[in-house]
Amino acid sequence: AALAVEGDRRRKAEESLKIQKQWSETIINLAPDIVVGLGVNSKITIFNKFAEELTGYSASEVIGKIWFDIFIPPEEKPSINIVWDKLVESVGKNHKHENFILTKDGRRLNIAWSNSVITSPLGEQMVLSMGQDVTLKRKMEEALEQSEIKHRSIFENANNAILIVEI
Repeated sequence: AALAVEGDRRRKAEESLKIQKQWSETIINLAPDIVVGLGVNSKITIFNKFAEELTGYSASEVIGKIWFDIFIPPEEKPSINIVWDKLVESVGKNHKHENFILTKDGRRLNIAWSNSVITSPLGEQMVLSMGQDVTLKRKMEEALEQSEIKHRSIFENANNAILIVEI
């Protein structure tokens, strides 16, 4: 009878863990941002639905693969490796960074990341990264800056007086 009670407790504990895991996955998949988990070797362990939609890759295509091999443009790898090395040494600290990633169809997206090194209940360290696509925002900022430079140049180099009247 004691074995039956112990077996029942174990089943209930396993069921509870399964429910908690499903709940955590649901929350991660509902996030309106990219949520990526990377082992300290940069192997992908978490890849939420938003990341799938944004990049065109399914989680099953990328889980277990090296993040840098799939998503980082070749010319950015040296600088990103430096950022990565600093990041994995900063357990418990939040680290912000912005860089380009490549999508499955070859587009370059500018992502603003918030990264934290966390330790799992099993004692394994991982980098939890949440990212926002800021590609359009950065393009608009650049266009505005170029427009301001152009207009400033027109005013500074004008041979005639310029009168601005508000109506």
